[in-house]
Amino acid sequence: MPHPLLEDPFVAAQLEAAIAPYRGKLPLADLEWMREQLALLLDEDPAARAALAGAYPRQVDESGERVRPGKREPVARAGRERKRRAG
Repeated sequence: MPHPLLEDPFVAAQLEAAIAPYRGKLPLADLEWMREQLALLLDEDPAARAALAGAYPRQVDESGERVRPGKREPVARAGRERKRRAG
């Protein structure tokens, strides 16, 4: 039975990235064992649990748009435009 943490898409992606260098070099059973051991470590070790909590995204924006800190969308002014002076 897989560890419950493996059902979390973020955790699963991180663990897949961690075992990726071993694909093709180790049998699939060994890769599954590694994945399970890493999930168990993240669940039981306080330092690993804290590292996971710190790495976990706070807010996931699924729109595909990227927002830069400190930048806002331009707000249209109703009925008037600013003219720039040349020069």
